[in-house]
Amino acid sequence: MLKSNEPGKIDTIKSVSLVLKNEQELTSVFSRQYLNIILISLNRSLLAALLIFEILNALGILHYPVSFHWIALIITTGAAWTLLEAVFFISRENHSPALSNAIMLAAVAALYADTLGQVYSLFDRIIWYDQVLHFFVGGVLCGTVSFLLIQSLEHRGIIHLRTLGIASFAWITTIFLGLIYEFGEYLLDSITGSNSFVSIDDTFNDLLLGVTGSLSILTILVVYFYYARSVKIRQIDSPFGESIKDNKDNLV
Repeated sequence: MLKSNEPGKIDTIKSVSLVLKNEQELTSVFSRQYLNIILISLNRSLLAALLIFEILNALGILHYPVSFHWIALIITTGAAWTLLEAVFFISRENHSPALSNAIMLAAVAALYADTLGQVYSLFDRIIWYDQVLHFFVGGVLCGTVSFLLIQSLEHRGIIHLRTLGIASFAWITTIFLGLIYEFGEYLLDSITGSNSFVSIDDTFNDLLLGVTGSLSILTILVVYFYYARSVKIRQIDSPFGESIKDNKDNLV
């Protein structure tokens, strides 16, 4: 009887092995690493397409009218792309690729919103369009990227700051970037004759929105990291701290 059941057992084992092999193949296809590669390629393709679109308009091959100058949009897109690639390269050992890709995707969406807002006159048609972009892009997004960059430099031992110091430095960096952007608008208006630098009141309003947006996200990040640190300390101090920490690391 045992001998007669052996072929059936072998077939069952082969079936289970085949199922496991298929599951492993599906897991490898839909793994985080593979999805991150797709997101990186998508982000870079979208940025390249936007940059090509702006260059073609600047050369006069395409003829989409904008209130801003195409050269300024090219500089903005190129500088943002270069800065993001540099920041994520520096922070690659301290932050997950998924986080970097998510932030980069948000930046891509913001750059498209800026260019399309110029092409379709959304800045003139929608009163709050410019304000939303300055709050989320010039404030929230720049604040987050600055925080990740400075935190990575701290982890590498290049600078020595605590979480609050990192956030303060990131806030100052964001304000400085906002000032550079507004000065760039004024300079390009003087050179090209465009009208992006509307007035002093508009400039101060843009800077205030950037300051408020960056302060909001940096406050959230400081609270989060202090909370995460306090949880980690409680886990280590508890009788089960090491096992909890090990399980958490395994899940991550």
